[in-house]
Amino acid sequence: MPELKESFHLVHYAAKLHKRIATTHPFSDGNGRTARLVMNLALLQAGYPITIVPPILRNGIYRP
Repeated sequence: MPELKESFHLVHYAAKLHKRIATTHPFSDGNGRTARLVMNLALLQAGYPITIVPPILRNGIYRP
């Protein structure tokens, strides 16, 4: 997704990356974990701290 990385601020890119993986990942379990892991990898590579999404807030993230 290099086109997204060049078009958006890194934090916005990481959020879009998270959403894309969480909504298209092929497994019924682990979508959110995988998406958060990749999002945090993108943030760490750019020198940002990791982001922790508390479990109580996760339902609001994954539902439209």
